[in-house]
Amino acid sequence: MPVPESGISWVIWLPIAGVICGSIMQFIFNLLGEHGKRREQLRTESYVAYLAAVSNSALCKSEESRQKILADAAYAKTRIVIYGTVDVIKALKNFEQAGSTASTLEGRKCLMDIVIGMRGDKK
Repeated sequence: MPVPESGISWVIWLPIAGVICGSIMQFIFNLLGEHGKRREQLRTESYVAYLAAVSNSALCKSEESRQKILADAAYAKTRIVIYGTVDVIKALKNFEQAGSTASTLEGRKCLMDIVIGMRGDKK
């Protein structure tokens, strides 16, 4: 029994359309995945930069190095505000209000809250 010509066109075009749709979907999902990975990388880098600045501020001896460390901390805080989670931003605000120093009990507690927020751990 002969196959009508319109039936052959479906047999040819349907797999091609499926391959095209699959390729487009894979491209979109890869794009979204890369965006999420990049955002996570920027978040992690900003967290590390801030913690490095805080720890370096305790070790600095000269006023010149202190100014550079404070500038690094300010830049890291700006990046945290952009890329950080809400919990880390709130903990950072509390640390700033406590004087931005780990030399007091309240300051150490606030700094630990920042680190816990960065790790994503729950209390």
